[in-house]
Amino acid sequence: MEGVYFTKKGLEKLETSIDNHDKKVKDLRRELGEACADDPDLPENIIAKEIRARFHQELPAERQRLIGMRASAILVENSEEFITKSKEVVWIGSKVTYQNINDASDVDTLTILGALESDYDNDVISYDAPIAIAMINKTIGDEFTIGNGNTDVFKIIAIERVLGDTDKTEE
Repeated sequence: MEGVYFTKKGLEKLETSIDNHDKKVKDLRRELGEACADDPDLPENIIAKEIRARFHQELPAERQRLIGMRASAILVENSEEFITKSKEVVWIGSKVTYQNINDASDVDTLTILGALESDYDNDVISYDAPIAIAMINKTIGDEFTIGNGNTDVFKIIAIERVLGDTDKTEE
């Protein structure tokens, strides 16, 4: 996989993040002006120093990261992998049910989506999460481990495509 994968909804979220970032820059400019007005002895003004540091270091790096993601964005729904892979193979846009092979009652379902789309409360993870990486390109019956010292072995028991003609993520 090259680039950064986004669903249509994820790409909209990225654009919103870039817009929100630009608003943060404007707000920080205003805050810096207020901090300077409140304390004419600017070099000693700790608040102004903190704002300046964010303005000149953190925010440009964050904006560059977001712009870089947009520049390398690949729309999942239009990607060759999504179009050509069987719906029975785990890929971005799959809802995967898996089971711990040592505990039949330990069954979970996760939906794998693009960057910036994780929603743990709704069992949605990004394709670059360790468990998603372990599942991608697997089929029903395949086993996987998550790594990071976890010795549990899991087996994929169901795969459902949730993007495409029946884009359930847009509901």
